[in-house]
Amino acid sequence: MRKILSTLRFAALLFCAVAFWHNSMACSSALISARLSKEGVPILWKHRDQKYYDTRVKYICTDDAKYGYTALVSERGNGVFAGINQVGFGVITTATGNLPYDKNDKSSAGFLPIYRHTLSNCRTVDEFEEVIRTNPRPKRFKSNFGVGDATGAVAYFEIWSDGYRRYDVHTSERGYDVRTNFSFAGDDSKRGASERRYDTVMKQLEGRTNISTLDMLGLSRSFFSAAKGDVLEGDSKYLDRNWCVPRRSSVASIALVCDKENPRMDIIIGNPIAGMVVPIWVKNGHRIPRCVGGPEGMELGSRYTAKAYVRNGKRSWALNKPLVREVLAAETRVKIPVRPPKNINRFNAKIDDLFDRHCAKIDKILLRY
Repeated sequence: MRKILSTLRFAALLFCAVAFWHNSMACSSALISARLSKEGVPILWKHRDQKYYDTRVKYICTDDAKYGYTALVSERGNGVFAGINQVGFGVITTATGNLPYDKNDKSSAGFLPIYRHTLSNCRTVDEFEEVIRTNPRPKRFKSNFGVGDATGAVAYFEIWSDGYRRYDVHTSERGYDVRTNFSFAGDDSKRGASERRYDTVMKQLEGRTNISTLDMLGLSRSFFSAAKGDVLEGDSKYLDRNWCVPRRSSVASIALVCDKENPRMDIIIGNPIAGMVVPIWVKNGHRIPRCVGGPEGMELGSRYTAKAYVRNGKRSWALNKPLVREVLAAETRVKIPVRPPKNINRFNAKIDDLFDRHCAKIDKILLRY
């Protein structure tokens, strides 16, 4: 009976949150196996793009949950878009455009409840697969999920209404994998422009070892393109058209560390070009720095974006290269401890103070443009 009730509750959750599917927009992601990771545990990276500027970090632990978790959320409906729980199980996702779905079906295409359910109840990648295998999905459902756990397992799941395909990364020869906004199980002819970002991330990870979270977050600050090289070089116009990971719609970059003892989220809230890396340990619960738990990071990102992109016709934006170069050079670097500081309140206060000084530095640059 308990299993039946759990299935019914999950099915009910899965049919809500229609709006968040449409607002998920296009993201980039990568999974790093433990053998390539500097910390010896899987890293899940997601560069988030979205329409609404209300992204922040929140700790969530409900009365009926097995585990609490730290999540990237949207305050508009309290949607969850990435997270890691107290036993080191993490989940990220990207929208996909080429998996099969019934566009005439009127049921919800929402995927966010899967986040809440699995982060609250799962310890392993295999347990996540069991949730996907045994629970129904709306006919319009389609998404790429990246999942990792503290045992070292890490895999992508390409999921649609009546099927899924699993791609294990920890046992693969390459030891890493990437997803943008298409799926390998889908129609190759409908991969779209996000294949450019896929090629770009794959190229930057090729041959890498000893990969850190800062390396992964650095992909969100890189204007390298597999097809065009460094687009910041020279004075030629660069239009924001999927060639690079950072874009006008970028609102966060997240690296989840699937460590058993000290699971962690390293994050830049707001446009990653202007933002600052902040570490958050799940075991510290609601004690999250103000700069990522509130609107400050998104507000800084909005101020940067308004100056960094110049309208180029009705549907196109050109990059303000001189401004971007200057903002990138003004990066504030944060030393990330592997273990939580003994006095987390003092540490968070220092992070917030450093972020305030970082904002003043970036705003001073923006005033010149």
